[in-house]
Amino acid sequence: MCRQWLGEAKSIVRIGAFELIEPLPQLRAPHALVMLRPWIDAGSVGALTLLEIEEQFGAVELGRLARPGSFYDFTRYRPTAYFREGQRELSIPNTVINLVRRKEPPDLVTIKMLEPHMFGEVFVDSVLSVLGKLGVQRYVWIGSM
Repeated sequence: MCRQWLGEAKSIVRIGAFELIEPLPQLRAPHALVMLRPWIDAGSVGALTLLEIEEQFGAVELGRLARPGSFYDFTRYRPTAYFREGQRELSIPNTVINLVRRKEPPDLVTIKMLEPHMFGEVFVDSVLSVLGKLGVQRYVWIGSM
């Protein structure tokens, strides 16, 4: 799991449909690694690859969709309730953006995207706006069919 930045952030900036921590970090020639679930993630290849990269490099959360219900049908992507340290918590399906700072450039931006059920054009425009604002120079889709 990624360490949470959002809980420590002093403020949040809205970029398209996403909320990101503010101030935005200065990235060094960032590359984006992106996976799309469930469509292009047979065998969870993309999800497991990004998870391994995030764990190995100590990724931190940079942001997520402000209102995931605008894009996802929660009868298809179900929220889940669970207990952590005696407290009931709720996990809402969302697209999450994480940051991996490496010793040498490029820094990595990982995006675990859920395929949207609604407003796909707004979703794509929002992802592209975030990539542009972060100065991403290259992106790579990771997955399998």
